[in-house]
Formats: sequence, structure tokens, C-alpha cells
Amino acid sequence: MNRRDAGAQRVNEITDRVIGICIDIHRQLGPGLLESAYEVCLCLGLTKAGLKHRRQVSLPVEYDGLEVQAGYKLDILVEELVVVELKAVESVLPVHKAQLLTYLKLTNLPAGLLINFNVPLLKNGIHRMVNNLEESSAPPCLRGSNNTPYPDALHQVKAMIPHREPFLFVDRILEQGEGRIVTERTVRADEPQFEGHYPGSPLMPGVLLCEACFQTGAMLLVAGGGDVGEKKPVLTRILEAKFRGMVHPGDVLTIEVDQEEKMGDAFVMNGKVSADGKNVLRVKFIVAMVET
Repeated sequence: MNRRDAGAQRVNEITDRVIGICIDIHRQLGPGLLESAYEVCLCLGLTKAGLKHRRQVSLPVEYDGLEVQAGYKLDILVEELVVVELKAVESVLPVHKAQLLTYLKLTNLPAGLLINFNVPLLKNGIHRMVNNLEESSAPPCLRGSNNTPYPDALHQVKAMIPHREPFLFVDRILEQGEGRIVTERTVRADEPQFEGHYPGSPLMPGVLLCEACFQTGAMLLVAGGGDVGEKKPVLTRILEAKFRGMVHPGDVLTIEVDQEEKMGDAFVMNGKVSADGKNVLRVKFIVAMVET
């Protein structure tokens, strides 16, 4: 890896970790607080994660060879590489994005994050930018050379459902459309369930294959449901489950879920799991949006 690639990887690592901390803050506190409160919480999270940072960093402007103190301040500067600007507004405006891009230009820093906490789903409030360019903060279906998800893809999943390791069984979104979603999961040998489920010849428990479908179905509802407020998707009934094959460590699961019917706040869904192209599970279930 050359120096430029190593630098880009470091910047991506920092932005991924910052996004992860912000997701946890939003999951615990939700929208509605002041920007200053989220700023303090993010600084605490950065300290806990071992990321060096400075808060409210003065940004002088140079004009005609003179340094002008114009009162500009960066909300947070992480590892002297990534600018983080926090908002708690009804919607992010073009002027907010332009401001961050200007900060990057003036500081000649490689990347910045504009994060609006005043949204039901934080994934809709995250904007990642590099110098003179806005990028997607959560690109779908990306994977690394060792077949593991890039952190951004996993952050996208975590922004949509409250599940966390070791009970998170979706790695990335492959496809998303009206009434349908396809996700992927790489089954790893070091997962805790394999320590006691057929040790020596490990198999993925069928109930966890079902859970991967349920989590994918929950993501479909969150993605297509608009502003769901405080409601959360909760499994209410398993109508039918047919297991057609076994899953071993190293298998790559493709999880397909289609919405069949809507009954008030309840949704009938059909799920299918394939392992390396072979059908291993079909399950029909009901998920309801429930006040929490």
C-alpha cells in the first residue's frame, strides 16, 4: 500500500468510527437536544474510543497575505484530519454543506462530516464530504478483499435497526426497492454460537437464520416507512418456516424479504435465505410497528 492509499484508509477509518459513535449517541438520546449537548457527548465518545480531538477550533481566514480573525470555528477536529460539524435542525440546507466544504478548503483537510441529529433515523442526517466534493456517508453493498463488509456498510445497517453484536445478523444491503430488500451476511467461524452448537462440526442454528430474515424485514419497514416516530419493528408471529439446507462457517448468506400484505401497523412478509446460491430457508412472518 502506498502512502496516499494509507492516508485515505486512515481518513476512512476515522470517519467510520465517528459515524459509529454518533449512531450510538442518537440511539440512546434520540433527536430533540441542543447541538451543544450532542457535541459534548461526541467528545466523550471520541475520548473513550481513543481518538484525539479538539473542540471549537478557531479558523482564521487569510486575505491579501494577512490573517483575519473572522470568528469561524470548527465544531470538532478529529485526529487533525477530519472536520465534524454538528447540527440539530429540521433539515440540512445547501448553505450548511457549503460551509463545511469551505472549512475543508480553508484548512486543506481531506474530509469532513456534517451530522444532523434532529432526524428519526441518523442515516438520513449523515453527510460525508471530501475536499470540494460530497460523498455518500453510507454506501450500500461494499466489501473488502477478505469478504468482510466495509465499516460504512455496517454503519448503514446499524443506523436502521437497534440490533448490535453478537446478535446482529446482517452485514450489508445489496438491494432495496418498493416492498423488497436483499441483504448479505458472511458467516464467520469465530461467532459465539459455534462454541456450543455442534462443536467440531459447527452449523449455523436455524433460529438465527430466521433472525437474519426478521432483521432484514425490520430494515425494509424502516427504509420504506418514512417518519415512524418512536415506533420500532417487532416480530409478532412466525407463520411458517421450512429449512432446506445447512449453513457452515465461511458461507455467504443472501437474505431476501418481500412485503406481502399490510394490516394496519402489521406487515406480512416472506423471507428466503440462500447460502452460496443454494436455498436453505423459507419463512413467512409478521412484523408490527410498536410504540416503545
